[in-house]
Amino acid sequence: MYNTLGVLLAGGESRRFGQPKAFATYKKQYFWEISYQAIKKVTDTNIIISQSAYIDRFTRENSVSVYEDESPYKGKGPLAGIYTAMKKEQAEWYIVLSCDIPQITSKTLENLLKFRSNHIQAIIPKISGRIQPLVGVYHSSIFPEIENQLLTNQLKLTNLLDLIDVCYVNEQDLMINQEVFSNINTQSDYHKLLNND
Repeated sequence: MYNTLGVLLAGGESRRFGQPKAFATYKKQYFWEISYQAIKKVTDTNIIISQSAYIDRFTRENSVSVYEDESPYKGKGPLAGIYTAMKKEQAEWYIVLSCDIPQITSKTLENLLKFRSNHIQAIIPKISGRIQPLVGVYHSSIFPEIENQLLTNQLKLTNLLDLIDVCYVNEQDLMINQEVFSNINTQSDYHKLLNND
C-alpha cells in the first residue's frame, strides 16, 4: 500500500472548451503533462483516470498507468474518477488533481500535503472564497461515502465534503497567488492564459 497516490483526472467531456483539455498546450507541454509532473514530485506513484478514447494518446509516448471509470459509474464525473482510483490502487492518501489547472506547481501540492493529520479526511483549497475540490487531498477512509454518493446519484463533490471531516486551506495557508488555481474551462480562458504568459 502506498502512503500517497497521485490521481490525475483527465477524462472530462470538455464541452465548453470544444476539445479535450488534457491535450491543450501551455509552454510547449500538454496540460495533462504539466499536472502529471507537478503531482509526480510529491507522491509515491501516480495514475490517470480518463476515458477509452484518450488512453492511446496518454500511453503512446509515456509510461503511465491509465484507467477508465469503473462500471457502473462511467461518465459520472470526478467522483467516479476518485472512486476508480481508490478501487484500483491502495493508498492511505490520494492527491487528486484535474488536468485543466496548468499553473499548478508541485510546491503548492507539497504545501497542501502538510495539512494531513489523523483527524482530517480531506484537505481542500478555498481560494478567494471558492472551494476547489479538484485540487484536493483525500483519505482512503472516505471510500464508503464516495460509493454511497455514487449509488444515490449524488455526484457533486461539495455534497461529499459536507459528509466528511475537511480541512479548508486558503491562498495564505498555501503561500501562493490565487492565479495558480485558475482553471481553463473555455477558449476565452485559454487565450487569456496564453496572452498573460
